[in-house]
Amino acid sequence: MIRLTDPLAGIGTSLLRECAIQARVPCAAVLARLYGDTVMCVADVIAQGATVRTSYERGRPRPLLRGATSKAILAQLPTRRLNRLLADHTPQRKFDPTPEQLREQLAAVRKRGFCVTRGEVDTGLMGIAAPVSLPERGLIASLSLIVESAAVDDAAERRLVLLVVSTASLLTEELTLTAAPGDISRAIS
Repeated sequence: MIRLTDPLAGIGTSLLRECAIQARVPCAAVLARLYGDTVMCVADVIAQGATVRTSYERGRPRPLLRGATSKAILAQLPTRRLNRLLADHTPQRKFDPTPEQLREQLAAVRKRGFCVTRGEVDTGLMGIAAPVSLPERGLIASLSLIVESAAVDDAAERRLVLLVVSTASLLTEELTLTAAPGDISRAIS
C-alpha cells in the first residue's frame, strides 16, 4: 500500500536506483521515515552485483536509536517530541548511547546535515544518511547508503557523503514540487 500511495516511496525509488549506481561501490540505498514512534524502511534498492546484507528491508521497522538512517530522522524532530521518544526508549545494548550522548550526536548531525555510523545496526557495515524533510507536510525521513566499512576509505566516504546529501536534497525538492499538501502525511497515517 505504501508503494502505491506514498510520494516518498514513489518519487524516491528512482532516485535510490540512481544513487546506488553513482555510488560505484557495493551498497544498499534506503529510504526510511518516521512512522509513529518507530523508523520504517519504505523503499530499498540493492546495487547490481552487490552482496551487502543489511537488515534494512522495505516495510520492516528499524532501531529507533541506532544507525545513520534513524539518527538523520531523529535529528530533525522538534525538541519536545525527541524528549518524549528518548524518555520511552532506554539503551538496549551496553554500548548504546545514553539519552544525553544521543542528544549531542543528533545536534552534530543537524549541524553537518548528514550522519555516518559504523556497525551500529549491522556488524561490518557503514551507514551514510541525510535528512529528507517537509515538516509542513508531515514528512520526516532520511535517505541512506549502506556499504561495507572495509570497502570505503576516507576519500570514498567523502564522495559518498556528497552523493547522499545531494540525492536527499534533490528528493526533498522533487517532493516539494510534485506532492500535494497532505499526500505525504496521509500516505501512512
